[in-house]
Amino acid sequence: MLTYFSAAAIFVAVVFAPITGAQMEIGSGDIVTEPRLTAEELYQWEGDLCGMSPRIPGTENLDLARDYIVQKLQIFGLETWLEPINFRGVFYHNWSLTLLEPEERSIVCYPQVQVGLGDVTAEVVNVGSGMEKDYEGKDVEGKIVLVNWGTITDHELPCMLRMRYTQLVTYDVAWSHGAAGMIGYCEDTFDHGLRILEPGINPNGGSNTKGRCEVGPNHEILLPVLNIGLKEALHLKELLKSKPVKANLLIEGVRKVSTVWNVMGRLPGKTNEVMFIGSHYEAPFENVLFT
Repeated sequence: MLTYFSAAAIFVAVVFAPITGAQMEIGSGDIVTEPRLTAEELYQWEGDLCGMSPRIPGTENLDLARDYIVQKLQIFGLETWLEPINFRGVFYHNWSLTLLEPEERSIVCYPQVQVGLGDVTAEVVNVGSGMEKDYEGKDVEGKIVLVNWGTITDHELPCMLRMRYTQLVTYDVAWSHGAAGMIGYCEDTFDHGLRILEPGINPNGGSNTKGRCEVGPNHEILLPVLNIGLKEALHLKELLKSKPVKANLLIEGVRKVSTVWNVMGRLPGKTNEVMFIGSHYEAPFENVLFT
């Protein structure tokens, strides 16, 4: 059996098929005939990768993790190579969500994938699930909309059916109504837990199913979108029931073309059967694996 190991910066895959595509050979390491892996050693590897966090595609930390994984695979005797993937990315340098009225404080947040940059100070409007019907009778022009993105199933199912990701539909509707920014949350997260959704992003720009919020030749999503935890979202909704809420939404960064690398390893076996094992190695936070 021939076994392939893939540390993919873009997706997770487990298949039983030969691997094709561009390959850049970088050699193989010393074969370990009787590897002995202790819990302490495994924990050390986790600590090493956490020390390279966050590992965002197109950044130095991800390159460091790539080289680290290559070294480990080579030590185990795998033939290794890299497969490049060029992509148009949004690289966030700074972001924040600050509540200004009726109280002043910062809210823990994180930008969603490939969204717009901006510095918006405006009134916050609760638009429920963010669908067209939720905007009836509401003026959101130049304002920040608060959207309930529901549960993970609400997004993954349309994606599996090759339909437009539900989260992207909320961007489309907000953009068409003139919203200046979006605060979103998921109702199946806990307290301050954040969920970073990857809504079928196309490496060449925009998404795999184009929509109204994607602008220009590169289909850029220009709407600034921050994700907050359920506890904070429920507090905002409660405030909005009795008084106006004003906030500042900030996302700073750059848009540019960059490259990520799939790390590939091959371990020859004794049969013609092929096993393919894959995993993400990028991470938006301080952790070992994104998935």
